[in-house]
Amino acid sequence: MYRRTLLATLGCMTLAGCSAGNGNGNGDEAEETGTDGDVSESEHIETFSAYLETNAIETVHLEQDGALIALAYVPRGQTDEELATEIGIISGGFYRGVEEGLEADRLEATMRSPDDETLADWYAEVDWLEAYRAGELSDNDLSLRVLETLEVR
Repeated sequence: MYRRTLLATLGCMTLAGCSAGNGNGNGDEAEETGTDGDVSESEHIETFSAYLETNAIETVHLEQDGALIALAYVPRGQTDEELATEIGIISGGFYRGVEEGLEADRLEATMRSPDDETLADWYAEVDWLEAYRAGELSDNDLSLRVLETLEVR
C-alpha cells in the first residue's frame, strides 16, 4: 500500500545523476573520459561513496561483492516525494558510476532508521540502464522501474 502511495504521489521522476558525463554541462566530462582502464574497483566505490556524501546521503554500509553493490543508508527525506528523490539521486549515481567503469550488475539498497532498523529495500538493475541507453526505455520508465522495486517493511 505504501509503495503505491509513493508511486502515485510522484508520478514519474528522473534519476538524478544518470545523465552525468553525457553533456550535462558541468565541464567534468573531458577529465573523466578514457580513464576507465586506470581506475580500480575500490576507486569506483570510493567515487560513488563521495557522490553520496556530496548529496547528503548518510551511508551506513557500502560494499561491492562481485557484480553486486550493497548500500545501507539513513534517508533524510520525510515525505514520499523527498524519499523518491533520494532514490533517484542514489540510483542515478550508481548508473553514473557504471557508465564511468564501475563493474556491477545491480545496486541493492536498504533504508535504515537511525536506530539501524530496516525501513525499506529497493534495487536498480544495470540491464535497465542499457535498455534506456538503447532507447527502449524513457527516463521516466527507468525511474519508475527502480521505484517499483521499493518494498517497505
